[in-house]
Amino acid sequence: MNAISNGIQLTEDQLEKIKIATMNVLVILSFFILFTVCNEVFATTATGTGAEDFSDVHDRIVAWTTGVMGKTISIGMVLIGIIMGMVRQSLVAFVIGIGAALGLNYTPTLIENVFSATLPL
Repeated sequence: MNAISNGIQLTEDQLEKIKIATMNVLVILSFFILFTVCNEVFATTATGTGAEDFSDVHDRIVAWTTGVMGKTISIGMVLIGIIMGMVRQSLVAFVIGIGAALGLNYTPTLIENVFSATLPL
């Protein structure tokens, strides 16, 4: 039996059920985000006017990741990292949660800078 710091005793079977439930929630959330993005892509490319159709999708995804939704998901990642760190009694999950939150928040800026970089002649 594992003990969480607040004194609750969990069996290995209960920990496995928590892991499965967490993974199910993450898979469902991933599919929801994927279908939302695909819906936007197909809706904007239906006109067939060219590559500028994707600018709306790009702007929306950047607004999601750097806006309130992205910050909320980042806080959720950190909280899940804290909970998994308590379950596993290790700080590694907490560090991974912080890394994922930072990655989510700063990736659009990083990608924008990489693709718009120019070399001095």
